[in-house]
Amino acid sequence: MAATASRPAPDSRSWARAAGAGAAFLVALGVRAAFFAAVPQPPASQLASYAQDSVHYLALAQRLLAGHGYSFWGNGPDAYVSPGYPLFVAAILHLFPSHPLQAIRWIQAVLGAATAAVVAGWAGFLAGVIVALYPSFIWSTGSILTEVLFLLLLVGYLALHARLLTSPRPSRGAAVAAGILLGLAVLTRPIAAALPVVIGLCGRWIRPAAARVRPSYGLGLVVATAALVNLPWWLRNVIVLHRLVLFATQASNPLVSGLSPQGASLQVPAGTNAYIFALQYVLHALRTDPGRFLQWMTVGKWSAVLTQTYAGGTPNGGFLQGLAHYQIALCWVGGAGLAWAAIFRPRLRVATVAAATLAILLLAFIPSVRYGYPLMALFAVGAGALIAGVFRGLLVLVRRLTGPRTAPP
Repeated sequence: MAATASRPAPDSRSWARAAGAGAAFLVALGVRAAFFAAVPQPPASQLASYAQDSVHYLALAQRLLAGHGYSFWGNGPDAYVSPGYPLFVAAILHLFPSHPLQAIRWIQAVLGAATAAVVAGWAGFLAGVIVALYPSFIWSTGSILTEVLFLLLLVGYLALHARLLTSPRPSRGAAVAAGILLGLAVLTRPIAAALPVVIGLCGRWIRPAAARVRPSYGLGLVVATAALVNLPWWLRNVIVLHRLVLFATQASNPLVSGLSPQGASLQVPAGTNAYIFALQYVLHALRTDPGRFLQWMTVGKWSAVLTQTYAGGTPNGGFLQGLAHYQIALCWVGGAGLAWAAIFRPRLRVATVAAATLAILLLAFIPSVRYGYPLMALFAVGAGALIAGVFRGLLVLVRRLTGPRTAPP
């Protein structure tokens, strides 16, 4: 009875998680506001100081609002990029026509703070604080790129899917909500489409023995809901482009560009399918210099992506200088924490599976630091969980060593 009474009640744990999530939200929003005050935003007349994709996203959104259709390049209808972020930008341009760039900045600051809150509610307050304070997550709120929106949708989906797999009575509402977030994440960055497949394959391992509902029940509803969210995009492509484009047509570009160990740009010959060209290049490299090619496609790419802090797209006022050691430490501690969570924290096993999936998918594309951005949030989950677990273990050890001892009879 004494052991049972000493455990926090479920309502107490829920309240503590909600309080931690709220505190992480406030910390994250405050830090982002301080960053905005310290690093002024370039005026709209200096859009060239942004990333090239930012200029295209703004132009695409303006064309949508003007009724000129969905076109990334402006030369007619296309599906070069998926529509999630352009529609997000178009909505802000419509609602805040006087100061759209400032509105994007502040709305993304709120989304970034919400991401920290979701992580805190899922993995603990310390993990939420790491997300709140990670430099690239702060800086990127001032960019006009997919990262901030995608990260919130990604961690929201993963947190809900983890709840589905670890709860004794998962609800249909949670499965539908997870599917909506997954569908929106895929519309923002198609790489999210791989996650439910791998999580489904690992469902029996993720799910604790006490859970009674089959993993396939929740997974089917999640995937079906995500498909419904993407259905308008698929239909649009069939009707307008006369072919089915599930995600976007630009995927072959970063795929081919990431094959050369020298970092040289590879040119796909005219009239050749980019995917066939990539396959032929891989087979040739494996025949002629397999060791060098495999080293580049594994350790080489991971090192290029994960040892640097993402800082492209807008001026950062020196905000991210001198943080390479912080970046590397987070990768190592976070990776160890995800491995630890895979053994001792069933609630966080989804994070481990998602991180492994994203890390492997990195190998298929050009090693851009930008592609490692979502992986850093999962490292924050692992780092927060590991540090909190070590601290709790030390507290238990101290209490045992300093607690009252019963005299022998």
